[in-house]
Amino acid sequence: MIYSTLLSALVAVVLVTGSSAVAASAAPAAATETWQTDKVLVSDDFDRVDQQGWGSAAQGGAYALSGASSFSVSAKRGVMRLPAPSTSRMANLSSVSVVDATMTTSFSVPSLPSAGGGVRVALYERQAADKAYRAAATIAPSGEVSIVMGRIDGGSGAVAGLITTPTRVSAAKGVSLTMEFRATGQNPVTLSSRIWVTGQTKSNWQSVVADSSAQRITAAGVPGVWAYTSATSPSATVSFEKMLVQTLVSSTTSPTTPTTPTEPTTPTEPTTPTQPTTPTEPTTPTPPTTPSSGTGQVNGAGAPSVGSTAYAVPAEALFVAPGGSDQNMGTKDRPVRTVGKAIALSTSGKTIVLRAGTYHETIVVPESKSLTIQNYPNEAVWLDGTSPVSNFVRSGSTWVASGWTTTFDHSPTYTRGAADSTQPGWSFINPAHPMAAHPDQVWVDDKALAQVASKAQVVAGTFFVDERADQLIVGTNPSGASVVASTLVRAMTLQSPNTTVQGIGIRRFAPSIPDMGAVRLDNTATGSTIRDVSITEMATTGLSVAAKNAKITSVTASNNGFLGVHSVYADGLAVSKMLIENNNTEEFNHAPAAGGIKITRARNVSVDSSVVRANRGNGVWFDESVYNASVTNSTVTGNGHHGISAELSEKIVVANNYVADNVDAGIKLFSSGGAQIVNNTVVRNWMNVYIVQDKRRNSNVKDAGHDPRQVLPDPTVPWYVENIGVINNVIGDAKVSTGCILCVQDSTKTRTGAQMKLTIKGNLFQRAAATGSTKGLIMWPAGSSGTVNYTSLDAFVSATRQGDPGVDYVGAVDKNGVSPTAILAQAAAEAATVPAAIVVKTGLKTGTVGANHQ
Repeated sequence: MIYSTLLSALVAVVLVTGSSAVAASAAPAAATETWQTDKVLVSDDFDRVDQQGWGSAAQGGAYALSGASSFSVSAKRGVMRLPAPSTSRMANLSSVSVVDATMTTSFSVPSLPSAGGGVRVALYERQAADKAYRAAATIAPSGEVSIVMGRIDGGSGAVAGLITTPTRVSAAKGVSLTMEFRATGQNPVTLSSRIWVTGQTKSNWQSVVADSSAQRITAAGVPGVWAYTSATSPSATVSFEKMLVQTLVSSTTSPTTPTTPTEPTTPTEPTTPTQPTTPTEPTTPTPPTTPSSGTGQVNGAGAPSVGSTAYAVPAEALFVAPGGSDQNMGTKDRPVRTVGKAIALSTSGKTIVLRAGTYHETIVVPESKSLTIQNYPNEAVWLDGTSPVSNFVRSGSTWVASGWTTTFDHSPTYTRGAADSTQPGWSFINPAHPMAAHPDQVWVDDKALAQVASKAQVVAGTFFVDERADQLIVGTNPSGASVVASTLVRAMTLQSPNTTVQGIGIRRFAPSIPDMGAVRLDNTATGSTIRDVSITEMATTGLSVAAKNAKITSVTASNNGFLGVHSVYADGLAVSKMLIENNNTEEFNHAPAAGGIKITRARNVSVDSSVVRANRGNGVWFDESVYNASVTNSTVTGNGHHGISAELSEKIVVANNYVADNVDAGIKLFSSGGAQIVNNTVVRNWMNVYIVQDKRRNSNVKDAGHDPRQVLPDPTVPWYVENIGVINNVIGDAKVSTGCILCVQDSTKTRTGAQMKLTIKGNLFQRAAATGSTKGLIMWPAGSSGTVNYTSLDAFVSATRQGDPGVDYVGAVDKNGVSPTAILAQAAAEAATVPAAIVVKTGLKTGTVGANHQ
């Protein structure tokens, strides 16, 4: 990266006075308004303590520093010391690489330079090897501050200053300034900068220039911050209070900018360890059945039918209607046409009301505006990512629409532009479904067509996008039919705290894997709510949540290509009454991420009163150092891998759930501890309850799966099977050849079940027969001997001295896996006391076994 000597060649800075700088900036600013902030890549408020270095940003990874001893963090400030004249220091976010982006920092100098050329603070973008763009603010001894933008050209160290309109800001001792710098486009590359006193109104762009030279920088690069004290000024200190990097998308084109997402780029480990000889892994999983389209609720979970909700309409609401005009002011009688215009007209706290119809746009709620967006009472509103296609001409057995210029990124991993892994168990793409990562989508009369890789492969029910010829080719006759295809990447991004979206449907957008989701709650959207919303038929992921204390209530995520819900760093996430069904329609491999809902690197999260069914992958998956999570009062059925899985996590509650007919484990704890599995009915899964330890330990901080926000190794999440209770569950109706009903394994062969501190009490175990293929009851770790399969509770208790695990029932059950009344009564009489905290979560009563609902 680029360090100390380069800024010494900075061109002279001109200081101006009066209002002329603002006037000069007005026209350039208007020319760049098509760029909108998209995703937060870096966010740091320096809320930590580090005596030498800056450690890692809250989001964005570790800082790479020049002269680490000159850096420290305390009192919510990242301090950078410049120990002598003509000295510089730099901090780069080396794990982030981005093209179109805006970078913001807030900083102050404890004292103004007493003489000389002053102190300079610069933001760097598109920085790679010995090239970069930057905006440098100079603080003069008088307190005047001005910015000049430049391009660093190669190994000579020369700085090509670009003609700018400088600005003037007063920087008194200790006054915090906020500077923003953005780089956009390819030819030309447009640079924009501004600086203002922190806490005051953000100014317009004060300088906007275009670089059309042959030396312009078009590739992705690393963002960084730099400071320098001139040869004629004394040593100095700069204190940084905020660091923010966001991707930018043009409102006139699809966002395909390469970025480095917050989601970890390397899967943690293949999710199934080496199995003992019994139970036998099913070689041909039964695919989940395809449920209904997701409009309407199931067992009280999911979004109401679109158009059935009625919320109060405030007197000062802004109105949007498909027949409105963006020249209007947004009244009920004169609505605007687009949601984006209504947001622009709104102030924080306003409600935007959408009249019936379909809206085709990408919505961004900026960080400065906390809004409510809702449907007009009892009117159906859809955000739709498709456009109609009608110019088909028959060509042999296919139909061709020319002039099709919509293209999407099709990166198969969370790192844009990276190839898929070739390591077994770590790759996203199933070779049987090679087009899964391509977000293109086409429907003929509401029937989705499948994408194929070449024109020669097009047959009825399929389509091909010929990007070279700008053609969309379908194999289903479009004559007289309604044909639509996805043309927008993202539906909605919430960046503001305490924003609510409710009562609408969102469908058919085309995010790629690294776009994270069609609907996104970024980490700045703290406390926001999604309620009564249907999110369906997205190319990859439906909903992505990175905001703390978000609430997802009565939402349907269905028929999405990769994941129903993705979540990372979303501490305090509360999911309730959600319907998550039939996701991973593109048939990605279930590892590392596909299926229903995956929550990673979070604390204090919950899934309650939800239905998670028929997803091609895990139903509910906690992974990568999730701490204090629960799944309660829910139905988890027919998923193509595990029903409920906790991996590398700690303090997990799984209580009062009906978990049935999942292809692999019903409930799986994988290198996770401190768990309570209480009063669940777990039946007809391959292994109903599976607890397994593998070789991973959090003491190896280089292993993937840590939460980088914590001090590592994090003592609260040891990745260790220990202190687990399996209490008052109905576990049974095992599938043929499973080999065990409760299956516990230490694949490292170092501990017994007793050493793992497992408690098994008050359960009802059921098998069709005590002999033959269903005779296995409990598989138990025996240290270096591996595992032992016990075929009766008496044998288990005698050998392990585990006390009374419950009732062993051999016989028939009803279609829901429920045993006869007399057997249930016997098990209830032996039921253990349920912890008070779980009673509060579930309403379970003393003396019950299994779930109290289905």
